[in-house]
Amino acid sequence: SSLSLIHYFNLQKPEGETLNTHSPSSTHTDTGILTLITCASVPGLQVEDRRSEGTFFEVEKMFKPREHLFCILGRKLEIFGQNDPKDFTATVHQVMLPYGMERYSLLFFFDVPI
Repeated sequence: SSLSLIHYFNLQKPEGETLNTHSPSSTHTDTGILTLITCASVPGLQVEDRRSEGTFFEVEKMFKPREHLFCILGRKLEIFGQNDPKDFTATVHQVMLPYGMERYSLLFFFDVPI
């Protein structure tokens, strides 16, 4: 288990870029049991809708910064769903930021050796 502070740096929009956002953290699932993420003052965390693959919720826009916490299920938790793997499916998530913004994210990764 570990506690991490991640700094997503302020990137300037490249010349010719048509999108207004960039992805400093590509779409992924965490490898441990679960991850706790504080709601940051600069929204960027997106969680995939389990019912619609490829559709993401901008979860931090729904809650107050530094007052709420998100629980992201990791891949190791899936071993507890041996009868029905859908019981404990790892959370697919990513970070998308507008160009010109920086972000700090405080995370607690809970993991045990298996």
